[in-house]
Amino acid sequence: MNDRDLRRLSRKQLLELLLQLTEKSEELQRQLHEANEKLKSRLVIKSEAGSIAEAALKLNGVFEAAENAAEQYLYNIKKFNDNQEALKKRFEEECLKRAKAMLAETTRLCKERENSSREKAKAIIAEAKKEARETEAEAAKKLAEIERLYKYVKNEKRKLQKANSDQNKNHG
Repeated sequence: MNDRDLRRLSRKQLLELLLQLTEKSEELQRQLHEANEKLKSRLVIKSEAGSIAEAALKLNGVFEAAENAAEQYLYNIKKFNDNQEALKKRFEEECLKRAKAMLAETTRLCKERENSSREKAKAIIAEAKKEARETEAEAAKKLAEIERLYKYVKNEKRKLQKANSDQNKNHG
């Protein structure tokens, strides 16, 4: 891109271009650094290697360190698993304890509600019996009144029939 092209770009476009170039520069710097590190590593290995025997001894040390690290790793895994088992057991015990407490509370509440319901039912039954007795007494009074009226009407009917019969005898 020449000067003329650069002058035509807006400030935002210039900043974006600058950002892209900066990122590319940083990537190239990182790659250069990695390449230098690899080169240093190879030079150190060549200078230290000396002979095959020395290299084998160094490898043995590496293997020993790797074996120790593996053993330490396995030990840590076992310890972690043991801790997890202990946590799991405590969690289960806590959950069981909570469940028992909740069950006891629920049982208590159910008994309270059952007793309350029984008391309410007894009160309702007592009130119903009272109303039934009152209704029965009222019905008995009305029945007695109806019987009295029935006897009265029957008696009056006989009187009328007798009066009609006496009147028919007198006219006839």
